[in-house]
Amino acid sequence: MRRPIGSLVVLGAALAYTGWLGSQWLPLGLPEHELSAFLSRAWDIRSELAQGRLPWWTPHYLSGSSYGLHHVQGLYLVPWLLLSLLVDLHRAGKLTVLAALCASGPAMHLCARHVLRHEGAAVLAALAYLFYPQPLVRAAESGHVTVVLIYPLVPLVWLALFRTLEQGGVRVVVPGAVAAVLMLWAHNKQALAQFLFMGIYTLYFVVSRRERRWGALRSAVQLGGLTLLLGACLIVPGLREASLAKLFAGEPMAGWQRTYAVHGPLALVDRGGVLSGLLRQEALEALSRQDALQAHATRLLLLQAPGHGKYVGLVLLVLAASAGRAGAPQLALFCAGLVLASGRSLGAATWDTAAAIWAIAPPARGVGLLAAGLVPLLLLALAGWRALERRWLLVPLGVAALLVPAFPLLSALPLLSDIRAPEVFFDLPSAFFLALLSGHGVRNLLARPGWCHRAPPVVAVLAALLLLDAWPYQRAFAQGQASPRTLRSLADTYTALRDDKAWGRIYVRSRRYFHLLGPMYSGRGLVNEAFYDWMSPRGTGLLRQAGRHTAQAHRQMLDLVGARYVVFDRSGPAPLGGPGPAQPEWLAYYRRSLPVIREDEDFVVFRNPTAWPFVSAFAGAVLAPAGVKPEDALALSSQGVPVVRAAGLGVTRAVALPLQGPPPAVPRVPIEGLTVERPAHGQLRLRLTLPQPALLVLSESFFPHWRATVSGQPTAVLEACGGLLSLEVPAGTHEVLLRYQVPRAYGVAALLSLTSLCAALALWVRAGRTSR
Repeated sequence: MRRPIGSLVVLGAALAYTGWLGSQWLPLGLPEHELSAFLSRAWDIRSELAQGRLPWWTPHYLSGSSYGLHHVQGLYLVPWLLLSLLVDLHRAGKLTVLAALCASGPAMHLCARHVLRHEGAAVLAALAYLFYPQPLVRAAESGHVTVVLIYPLVPLVWLALFRTLEQGGVRVVVPGAVAAVLMLWAHNKQALAQFLFMGIYTLYFVVSRRERRWGALRSAVQLGGLTLLLGACLIVPGLREASLAKLFAGEPMAGWQRTYAVHGPLALVDRGGVLSGLLRQEALEALSRQDALQAHATRLLLLQAPGHGKYVGLVLLVLAASAGRAGAPQLALFCAGLVLASGRSLGAATWDTAAAIWAIAPPARGVGLLAAGLVPLLLLALAGWRALERRWLLVPLGVAALLVPAFPLLSALPLLSDIRAPEVFFDLPSAFFLALLSGHGVRNLLARPGWCHRAPPVVAVLAALLLLDAWPYQRAFAQGQASPRTLRSLADTYTALRDDKAWGRIYVRSRRYFHLLGPMYSGRGLVNEAFYDWMSPRGTGLLRQAGRHTAQAHRQMLDLVGARYVVFDRSGPAPLGGPGPAQPEWLAYYRRSLPVIREDEDFVVFRNPTAWPFVSAFAGAVLAPAGVKPEDALALSSQGVPVVRAAGLGVTRAVALPLQGPPPAVPRVPIEGLTVERPAHGQLRLRLTLPQPALLVLSESFFPHWRATVSGQPTAVLEACGGLLSLEVPAGTHEVLLRYQVPRAYGVAALLSLTSLCAALALWVRAGRTSR
């Protein structure tokens, strides 16, 4: 199969495949998951860009969503906002996803052609990567745009690494660094996982290629250094913002990691959790008995979460059946990478899963499942045996795979400690390695005598089998979509709240992310939003967590953050298990405690008459240490006693924790002539008159980047009430201006990236002229 024909085949297949997917997906409404969350962000940023401003802060979510972290993972915004000039905003998002899916095939073809040196094998590798179900599931079910967007970038960055190590030079290093920065911009944690595998490959290459050792090492250092310089505009804000918005603060990260680290090698051949699903009934029975097998039963139920390496069994059979050839260390390395990636968490997790199967399953079924888990390891070992010249290396590699707890070790590394699930090391690496391994198998098959002229039919048959194997997942585009009735109810519900011109926000109880489009319809902000409801940022993230446990704490939180309305999604799925009442109990609680102002089949809207105003003034406060619990701050603040994290207050009376006896009475200070304006996303302007010095508390999330002036004089911005923004104001008439001001380091980093890019492009052009 000649190169131009192979390229046309891959491009035609990509266009036909994504065109067919688009014909299903584009006419549908909004999905219920993360695509709607990304849509709300795109709308929010577009509305500010239309005014000629780049927002660093959003007023539409009380969670304190700093765009500093969002921008450093915001590559998806570029095509999304450009496409929104041609079509409506939500279809622009879908087209962005489809374009990424379409580009993944040709990108993989370029990489595989370089690695495999065989056009037929490269075409199959590209089609395998294109038909891999994981990005399709990500796009259709979860709608995670950033994960899908990184798929076409992964093979391009690997191609750049291969060429850098083999050839070096400015003409290779510069495009490679640009591709690496784009991958980092698309999804930073997925990129970190890729960089880890690339580092392992680089180490192998430098050690194994004596004739090119120092040249490869020098080129690798140049590639890494230029990537850091070009990506400074992403890395500096990302590290800073990530330190201020800590994931899962107050929750054991190790518990999350143990929960998700359940799939061993069985995931390679367990199509959709079918094999492990055979144990569901036995696991449920053991779980109901509350006996010693309960932990094993829980693990087996988690094991049924479907993996998406659906055609893995076919690929492995092709590998095992292929002749293989000694001296193909890349093949062995990719096999080892596949074991590490698809095993997710080997070592202890694998043995724990095996123990659970042996304890719960009937003997015959348990033996069968354990054998199924060993099959991919044996086949990969066979491929490595045929590929390696130093076959003794298989022994330490096998021992390490069975005994070393891979994911716990990886998650202990710097920058990787916040990765809560091994899927980050599974989704993309396994797709990439599997595609290349399938190409290796076909190349070896076609190298046999009499097969060299049969590349087109062999590739066509295998591609058809891969497509059929992944075909059941195409229906995902028809699932998880909100009904037209629900979308009409959503728009009508929020639009009806526009008549209330008072400042205040909405709290939504729902698991469907399309509720985040509320600001588009209502013009008012939300208390909660998808990205930070399962995080704990500085500001109101911990405060909302403190309000989850009991109905009383929840009501205190609603009052404190100024939630004038509560919108209950009655037709959506119930929230996942956790602390606090169940979904029907919450609805009953709201009906008892709050008046209903609107109700339909999908949503119930409650009015909260006791919500704090957007701006409150107090004559005093309680000084809290840095480690004060959000629950304590919430309880005191709900009694009208603001809790402030500060070294001292100048113009208001204050007492320090711990309190002796009941909390002091802190009278409110009347505010006269109050006006509130928001000239831009990151600005607030207040005009007011106070009869005495007071502490102002705003229902806006605290974040360290806020700066304030009172009548032109700088004043400290304080964190009050467990996560709200506050400051001291003396008596009299004043204009208070609050600005969200990111650190100067962000601008310095951007200047460094721009300067490096200009210098790198100049060297790249000069090198091109010299080579000619």
